[in-house]
Amino acid sequence: MGEIPKNVMETLARDGKLVGNIILDFLESRKDETELHHQMMQEYAKRAGKSLRPTLCIESCGALGGNPKDAYRVAAALEIFQQWILMHDDVEDDSDERRGKPAIHKMYGVPLAVNAGDALHIRMWEFLFEEKNSHKPAKVFEILDEFAAMATRCTQGQTMDVGWVSRNEWNLDYSDYLRMCELKTAGYTFVTPVRLGAIIANADKSIFPIIDRLGFKIGVVFQIQDDILNLVGEEEKYGKEIAGDLWEGKRTLMLIHLLKNASVSDKKEFLEIMSKPRHQKTEKEIEKVLAMIKKYKSIEYAKGVAADLSNESKKIFNNELAPLMKESSHKQFFVDIADFIINREV
Repeated sequence: MGEIPKNVMETLARDGKLVGNIILDFLESRKDETELHHQMMQEYAKRAGKSLRPTLCIESCGALGGNPKDAYRVAAALEIFQQWILMHDDVEDDSDERRGKPAIHKMYGVPLAVNAGDALHIRMWEFLFEEKNSHKPAKVFEILDEFAAMATRCTQGQTMDVGWVSRNEWNLDYSDYLRMCELKTAGYTFVTPVRLGAIIANADKSIFPIIDRLGFKIGVVFQIQDDILNLVGEEEKYGKEIAGDLWEGKRTLMLIHLLKNASVSDKKEFLEIMSKPRHQKTEKEIEKVLAMIKKYKSIEYAKGVAADLSNESKKIFNNELAPLMKESSHKQFFVDIADFIINREV
């Protein structure tokens, strides 16, 4: 792994703590008589995450000439979005862990976990509607439109991701994976947070196409790195089950590459293993798949694709977005963010 700039880690920690406190204060102010309901909605908020999305919103607002404080609550709403979709995502994938602890449906059961995600979703919109007290109506509607577009893209990408598993579909290309990442991950990981910061900063709308092109590239890099860490990361740092994607049958860039390059016999054995539902797979079978990934250098391939996309995103940033940002620690965060994403261990 390469060196991660200290500035990035400090900024993520600072903004993440600030946003986390805003969310917990908000949820506490809406506490009702159902203690379990309240407890479940707070569960993921109390677990330390990367806080990348809310931080991007805050820092883009500052870098584009706005007051970062004006973005705090919208950034917190982004994190609430992240928390409720994770609750649903973990149920859909039957994941074991989230942020270093059991996934919420493993703690309370599927019905209660889905209900908690629904409740947090409602709280997110309630939280956003309160922005009418901080911004002019036109800007509030812009913010709401961004959240609606983000949610639409994300669920479309999730349909692709989960649909491939449920239909046992393996005849996929790099372009299929790329499109799924753009919809499911890139939009809400980078594009929307930066666009929201630009809206709050009153940046010229001509900046949005630049943000989109940059964000969809670097968002895919984020997903590829996440898939790599799922295979080779350290569980204590990564916060999720190592090799969980193999148990769940996720279609990742590494597995698409493996299938394109495997021998007839290896391909047959791979499909026999990976076509099984999670509960029918064995540790020995997962180890066989990991050995095939190593044999066909599929992780090295994925790292190469991520590096190319990262370099392309840096060019877009340096040539098009950076000149529109004022010199500041907020801009420096963006200078360093591509290196963080491709070198991160969490």
